[in-house]
Amino acid sequence: MRLLAHGLSGCVVYLITVSASLGQQKAPFIRIKPSANGEVTTVASGDAVARTIGTGVMPSGPDAKTAVEWKREAETHLRAGEKSQAAEAYEQVLRLDPSSRVQLAPVLVRLYAGLKTSDKALGWAKVVMARSPDPQAYLAGVYLSLEQVEQAESILVVELAKSNAPPRTVSLSYQLADLQLHQGSTNSALRTLERVAVSVKGTPDEAMISKRVRDIKMRLNSKALQHKD
Repeated sequence: MRLLAHGLSGCVVYLITVSASLGQQKAPFIRIKPSANGEVTTVASGDAVARTIGTGVMPSGPDAKTAVEWKREAETHLRAGEKSQAAEAYEQVLRLDPSSRVQLAPVLVRLYAGLKTSDKALGWAKVVMARSPDPQAYLAGVYLSLEQVEQAESILVVELAKSNAPPRTVSLSYQLADLQLHQGSTNSALRTLERVAVSVKGTPDEAMISKRVRDIKMRLNSKALQHKD
């Protein structure tokens, strides 16, 4: 390893060349300030160079990778269906690049919900909710993904009771009906949609709701016929 240094406006500029078993790699010029004892203790974020360049030691472990490299690794794990490893790699991306927080938060919610890691899924859900157009509906969806159906249903029922905006009422009703169908409560889902059908009468949503109601009634009739057989 060679370190070339010269002064520049009160800073130190290093060009690091790594050879031997690591192969030929060149790091970019990094403009950094030395600490009081003359050692460099801070490097540009995302560069895989020693935290203390004065030691002449290249980093190992998590610090040896850049945010971009961690993201690629996370995506590889994701494609392989390795949720736990993907989540860990994305957490490393955020450690090195906090500006990715908003972008990666929904991904981490889905991963941790899939792993049924409630505390982390709900923790990252708060980040998403801060920018969500309907944070409570989103939270209900997260609880459903965690298979915490009672919490999800409770949120939707409360939000429906408070809703006075027809588009939101329709959206919440659909979400609640889907949850009820997921539970096998077909009659409850039918009642949910029939209630909202009254409030949207004469609006563009009426045809869509009516079709959904007919579909559920057909499902109930089919079940009734099967029981007769």
